[in-house]
Amino acid sequence: MILVALATACATTSPTPAATSAGESAESQSIEAALPGIAAAHRRDEGAKAAAQYAKRTDRAGRLLFAWAQSDRQIAWKKLHALDDPDHPFAWADVGMAAIYLEWKTLDQASAALGRALARDPSIAEADVLRARLDLAYGQSEAARVDAQKALALRPEDPFALDVLAEAARAGGELTAARGFYDRARKAWPEDFAAVRGLADLDRAEGKTAAVLEDLDALHRLAPADTALWLESGRLRAKSGDLAGAARDFEEAAKGGAHDPDVLALLAKTYRAAGKTADEKRVLEELVAAKPDAASWKRLGDLDEAAGDDKGAMHDDVQAARLAPKDVEVRLAIAKLQAKAGALSDAIESYREVAGERPDARAELSALEARAHLSGKPFSGSVVQINDALRNALFALYKQLLKEKPALAGRLRLRVVVKKDGRVEQEELLDDSIGDGVLAANLYWNAHDAKFPKADAKYVFNFDLAPPRR
Repeated sequence: MILVALATACATTSPTPAATSAGESAESQSIEAALPGIAAAHRRDEGAKAAAQYAKRTDRAGRLLFAWAQSDRQIAWKKLHALDDPDHPFAWADVGMAAIYLEWKTLDQASAALGRALARDPSIAEADVLRARLDLAYGQSEAARVDAQKALALRPEDPFALDVLAEAARAGGELTAARGFYDRARKAWPEDFAAVRGLADLDRAEGKTAAVLEDLDALHRLAPADTALWLESGRLRAKSGDLAGAARDFEEAAKGGAHDPDVLALLAKTYRAAGKTADEKRVLEELVAAKPDAASWKRLGDLDEAAGDDKGAMHDDVQAARLAPKDVEVRLAIAKLQAKAGALSDAIESYREVAGERPDARAELSALEARAHLSGKPFSGSVVQINDALRNALFALYKQLLKEKPALAGRLRLRVVVKKDGRVEQEELLDDSIGDGVLAANLYWNAHDAKFPKADAKYVFNFDLAPPRR
């Protein structure tokens, strides 16, 4: 049991503690009075600023507070340990080390340090507070109450002791009593983070959303860099319909979380729900830079397309497809953008890939194939016959296009690789000086669909297109 361990430590060190002098009492009081300010500074990540107040002091109390204020707890421990001179024992050095041991959760060492401190000076309220916290760590709520009351007897309305009493009350299900202790602690020390945190938890348990948000706003002032708190308030504001407030909180969380992807995803979702597309896009761009995912890239594609940036949308959707190659929605979005851009050959290929999984894409595929004037029946026969069929189909389409583009002219040169079974395995457009996507798609896909003689082979089809001379 922790109390037995402490009692043993006290008995071993000093069977009869020495009386505390008036000077030591005044010294302890000055130290106790400074501890809340140091604790508040640590919450604000201002340990260095707090330590600077004591940097030039050479008295024992000043050196102790300088050590206590160090943000690097290993450095703090070393400085505290250096103050524990065997020839001039300093109980507060052990109290400080015990506090750090509790932070490190090395409970046995905390117990030993407190035993030495209480044996040397039983009038330090902070030692009883830490002993009460040690009791709580061991699950001994009643012992914690006793030790916290001892601290209050030495230092009335000590906020740290009141916090322990509140925690012990909560552990016993005494929520009304816990609230009372937290209220007293906050009244004694408005910057008491533990008290405000405890009140927020109690308010949440009672369903008091507005009160919880007030508590969280107070906590933000006490610990402005605490990302978890900003996330907590952001989620609660979003749930209660305050999307603008939620976005503000998530922005703060993103700052504190160094663009943590989970935070950015929440922020983007909030902006989307609020209809703030510019902010949503900005956050999504940060998100895909930090941790790319297909859904975010796809949403960026949708936003770019809606803004008229089809080139940007295509880039975004291609990135999404790279991360999720089987995502039919992404592939369909790419197909639509290809068709919109006039890349007819690519669009037909993309639509053919998704048509089997998305029946609604078949109508668009048929329309594109009709636009390219593809043969309903695959060309077949000898290579010469296929060449003639390709020429006839291409020139028939060319004549139609000349009505709208009288100057249309150029060369199309296509190479196909045929497998043993006569099916085309690969196509490559070697030359397209005419620069018309419809004509290129006509030749490309009519050749692709053709049934060639059964033999491994490569063929090149070359066609020059020019208006008839008048």
